[in-house]
Amino acid sequence: MSLATREDDPLGEGAALVATLCYMCSSECGLLVSEKAGKVRIKGNPAHPVNRGKICPKIKSALSLLYSPSRILSPKKRVGARGEGKFIDISWQQAFRDIATKLEAVREQYCSEALTMLFGEKPDHDVAYWFAFLYGTPNILDHNSLCDTSKRLAYKSVFGEGQERPLPDLQRPAWTNLGYREKHDCRLLILVGENPAEAIRYFWFWQGICEAKRQGMTLVVVDPYQTKTAKLADLWLPIRPGTDVCLLLYLLKNVVDSGAYDREFVDVHVSDFTNMQHELSVPVLDAGLTRYSLEWVAHMTGLEQQYLQRLSALVCTENPLLISVGKNGVAHQYSGFCTTRLAAIITALSGSLDVPGGLLLRDPPRYKSLSNSSDLLRAGQADKHKDYSGRFPLASHGVVSTIPSEILDGVTIMEGPCKGHQYQTKALIVTHGNPLLTAPDSAQWRKAMTARSGDGYQLSLLVVNDSVLHDTALYADYLLPMRHFLERQGVTEQESAIPLTGLRQMAVTPPATTRSPLEIYQGLAQAFDSSDGFAPLLALTGDDDWCDRTLGKAGETAELRMQGGVQARPIRYRKFTTQGFATPTTKVELYPHGAKTLAEQAYYRNEASCYAQASSKARFRLITGRVLGHVHSLTPLLDGASASPYVWLNNVDAQAKGIKTGDLVKLDVEGKASLIARAKVSLVLRQGVVRALYGWGSALSSTPHNYNINELIDSRHLHPISGNAVFGAVWVTINKLI
Repeated sequence: MSLATREDDPLGEGAALVATLCYMCSSECGLLVSEKAGKVRIKGNPAHPVNRGKICPKIKSALSLLYSPSRILSPKKRVGARGEGKFIDISWQQAFRDIATKLEAVREQYCSEALTMLFGEKPDHDVAYWFAFLYGTPNILDHNSLCDTSKRLAYKSVFGEGQERPLPDLQRPAWTNLGYREKHDCRLLILVGENPAEAIRYFWFWQGICEAKRQGMTLVVVDPYQTKTAKLADLWLPIRPGTDVCLLLYLLKNVVDSGAYDREFVDVHVSDFTNMQHELSVPVLDAGLTRYSLEWVAHMTGLEQQYLQRLSALVCTENPLLISVGKNGVAHQYSGFCTTRLAAIITALSGSLDVPGGLLLRDPPRYKSLSNSSDLLRAGQADKHKDYSGRFPLASHGVVSTIPSEILDGVTIMEGPCKGHQYQTKALIVTHGNPLLTAPDSAQWRKAMTARSGDGYQLSLLVVNDSVLHDTALYADYLLPMRHFLERQGVTEQESAIPLTGLRQMAVTPPATTRSPLEIYQGLAQAFDSSDGFAPLLALTGDDDWCDRTLGKAGETAELRMQGGVQARPIRYRKFTTQGFATPTTKVELYPHGAKTLAEQAYYRNEASCYAQASSKARFRLITGRVLGHVHSLTPLLDGASASPYVWLNNVDAQAKGIKTGDLVKLDVEGKASLIARAKVSLVLRQGVVRALYGWGSALSSTPHNYNINELIDSRHLHPISGNAVFGAVWVTINKLI
């Protein structure tokens, strides 16, 4: 244990405090955990830079999961039909042997790539990659395959490999290569479809926003709903959903035309700037207006010209600036990839890239994830990945949304040395994930998991490895209990502006009937008739060993433990001056991957057409958001989540429909699906928009009128470049139930 007993020990004298990391969200805040006589208490770690001792309501959820009556505490085997949730307890030995036998049969009767492994979240489970690669499948997908995929890949396309998630420099105090910095440097922050006050992705981000605003930073929020974040803003722009790309094209043109860009940076570090200048200068009529003009952007976005001019003036004068785009609000829109690209380009041109108060490029990670071990695959297997050699050119994380169709209809490799190769997904292992709730088109997932083939199922094997019973788990053939994050070990390169390597330590004694991720995959490997192919996995001697391998040196895990479980490094600014950009030109790419324009005009032209037709068809644009306590896919199963989730409707729209707060309403997607929920009338939601909550709708929840918004999402609507599900481009009708 890394920390000795303290006087402020929450359980009293004798209960040692263990420094570990939360994993109720991507912040991975520092925690101090004590356990005594079966009781566990948690508080924030004041020495950890991410949260500086503070904690959020998700900590209550952490204990809720630890003590959940739905906790899976032993391996289980299905005895009823899939979906009935009927299981019997079995031994680990039987579970390993049964699953290994079925996996051997899949490989022999079909092919090894017929196994797909899917993570909802993957910390501490890196050894699964070794199992997958040594088994012979390249098809292992993590949460980045579904989450903000378009956003991540857009940053990568502009800034290069290793820069999928640059971070805002809003973490203070911090040591840097320019010295110790206590005050914030950012002068303008534009949040596009992002609500960090409630949808806390990085704990330090919201803290930094509040601190920087008190020190004079201007905050602008672009969102059709006045979120808690928007209420703090100096300027709130209730934009039409999906038209953010038009707003950023307008801002980009004004930055270039006014000369409000860093000429030295552009001359040395930006490719094709002259081409971009020419594209922006050519007058083109669009919807009867000159494209990129004030009148055009007002028409497209539905925003008032005076506020657009005010925002443009801020972007052209305030520096350093940050433009941060949200996941639900932007990345899940069809135009999310282009919108993020434009945000990255404006930031770079303004001279706000990798400078104090700007957008920080990521330092090379200290550790190498075991996911980067595809060299363990047999020769040629990598070319059989269902997505890398498919129709999505940037789908470097794979595509979750297509899994049901790959179970039902199969995979065809469309390019590369294995072009024409066909196979079907016959086995699926889901770890810490609940695609029935988080992936689009829940009905299609149910169909894929229950489709029959002769006397059995078309999907021969479905294994779920998780800590609690959830919707997807009801369909599993085998359930393998996962240890709670307080009961397991792992290393992580934390999502922090201050470069941090963290150690998640075992802080709570795990139930004797559970296994660590390493023990699970080693047990499966040993159960194969011939385990020789798994030799590298079986050679690992324990959690410290695999953690050492990710850190690159024997004994590194023990050293990290001695440092209190976290190693902080100084922020380094202007890294591009020495390491360049990992792009084809080694510069910022304005037109990556052969793009001929800054944004596919079809994206916003389609939006304009839809908005033009919406009123005649009485349709509303559906957007989604999160609640403060949102926890992966388990939100509705947690303590305190008993209140019915609403759908929000503008007060003028509600009056026209005869809808009042509390009324039951029906949302319909033409030709697709419908759901019933309670309405909430709002004065701060743009007209023509319906807002719903993401991550609800569990069949196991007792919450009345508990809806799953993904029942309405069409899994065929995928971004053509990233493969990201287009959760946001949905039009619905809404009517009061009589």
